[in-house]
Amino acid sequence: MRVYKEMPIVMRDGVILTGNLFCPDPSGTYPTILCRLPYDKNKEGAASSVLRPEPFVEAGYCVLLQDQRGTGTSDGLLTATGNNEYQDGYDTVEWVATQPWSNQKVAMIGLSNHGFAQLAAASQGPPHLVAIAPWECQSWAPFNINYGGTATLVNKLNWVYAQSKRQLENMKLLPEERERIQKDLDQYKERLPEQLRFRPLAQTPAANIRNFPLVHEYVDTACNIGNYAYWQSIGRPIDFSKWDLPMFHLTGWCDFLKDSTIESYQAAREFGGSAFMRENQYLLIGPWNHGSQMDHRIGAFDFGEENSGSGQQLGKRLIRWMDHYMKGTNQEAFWEKPVHYFVMQKNEWRSAPCWPPDCREVLFYLDSRGHANTLFGNGCLASAAGVGNCDACLHDPEDPAPAKPVDPRLRRLEDSPELLDYTKIEEREDVLVYTSETLEEGLIVAGPVQVRLFASTTAEDVDFMCRLLDVFPDGRPINVTEGAVRARYRNTVTPQAVRRNKEIWEEPIVPGEIVEYEIFVGNTAWYFAPGHRFRLEVANSSFPRHDVNPGMSSPIGMAETSRKSVQCIYHDERYQSVLVLPVTEVGEA
Repeated sequence: MRVYKEMPIVMRDGVILTGNLFCPDPSGTYPTILCRLPYDKNKEGAASSVLRPEPFVEAGYCVLLQDQRGTGTSDGLLTATGNNEYQDGYDTVEWVATQPWSNQKVAMIGLSNHGFAQLAAASQGPPHLVAIAPWECQSWAPFNINYGGTATLVNKLNWVYAQSKRQLENMKLLPEERERIQKDLDQYKERLPEQLRFRPLAQTPAANIRNFPLVHEYVDTACNIGNYAYWQSIGRPIDFSKWDLPMFHLTGWCDFLKDSTIESYQAAREFGGSAFMRENQYLLIGPWNHGSQMDHRIGAFDFGEENSGSGQQLGKRLIRWMDHYMKGTNQEAFWEKPVHYFVMQKNEWRSAPCWPPDCREVLFYLDSRGHANTLFGNGCLASAAGVGNCDACLHDPEDPAPAKPVDPRLRRLEDSPELLDYTKIEEREDVLVYTSETLEEGLIVAGPVQVRLFASTTAEDVDFMCRLLDVFPDGRPINVTEGAVRARYRNTVTPQAVRRNKEIWEEPIVPGEIVEYEIFVGNTAWYFAPGHRFRLEVANSSFPRHDVNPGMSSPIGMAETSRKSVQCIYHDERYQSVLVLPVTEVGEA
């Protein structure tokens, strides 16, 4: 293997990005795998074990690992919106095609940020790009904007601060100005958890360091949830209608971007610019968290070494997939069908022609005797509509329900979903709990989980968070999937609405008025075993996974105060609040 370090690659604006090139022996022309990452190509672990260059080189590919603009040893300034990756990605693909070691066929790989970097480059239509594998990433909205119109602030704030050192090094500043910015960064880095609670959000000190725009993008995104012109200015949503590319999508059931990755797969199949593209989309969903490790363990749950990324031989499968499109080799059965997914708790893999797989929607009606608050309340999930009671809960934005039952003080500034016991959260009075009867037969749920909720509020704006859980025989409620909706964006900030309408608008609510909410609770493939129960939690916050709604009608990010509010959930013949489960099999032992 021949290795060429720190190769200069000049972008159209004259900025020089650097890459490490790995080529097979002997010299000749080869197809090239490109990975554009922001985490320093020279660091150990910058490319995961699945994406290491050596196996690709052994398979007859050149591999180029490139530092994105403003990262590693590349010049220029990074943007937290991904704005640079459109033109820089195009320029790099076309630069590769002109090199003496290239056969002019280029593919891209990567996950999370460098998964999106592929989408950005491909959206510009580089002629020599043949295939991409955008894993664990989002195409329909700006980073950290969620289905339903909330924002995940913790990941964004943590990410921009992690990149701030290199950004500061690349900026042309007077020594005293550089020292001032570094001092501000140091002091706020130690106080990031408290900064997440700052109000008004737009004036968060950690995101308003003078002459350091990278951190300001933390609040820019959250304050522009409803500004479609802002979305367009940073290239969202990605438009697949002019593409002609095969894509290999991958995510995990505990990846916070699982639903966005699945949505990209679905949008490419629906809107792809050619029959070839629409018919050549592949999706893999494993028992994994976000990131490159793809371990077989999530918290206390162990799904077996054979179900890890390495156990599933993802590297070899990816190379075989690339060989088909890059070299024209006859592709062996990639899997039985284009979609391959792991059924959690059943611990087995299944294949389907598309996602979601064939299923039937089964409705479970929310009901209670008027007090579904806490796990000790009388909320239930019934087979028929309720008799007329409603459930009320008080939401205090200054004491939001946490997203996790661990680390409520945010000592670890991260929010990777895990499989956890949610008992502590269900002891809170501001969490409504609805539980099924004990299952006599096993139940496999595979597809999108939905909740139709009829609710009123005393607030001017409100969020509803729904979480599906598996209640084990010993009483532990383990999270399966969750979702949220913000009242003002209830019909306009979803992938389907944004792609269809090409605009976003607010729909104000009237305090006291009963409103119907369609809440996407997320995709899953989960086996509820005999002796288990399934449960739905309903709350008005899930902090810091979702920014806290202050209950005011003021523009997002501008509220200086917050307002306590009372929400009522209705469940009777007229207002039938329901949990909708996509059931694929009943009677599984």
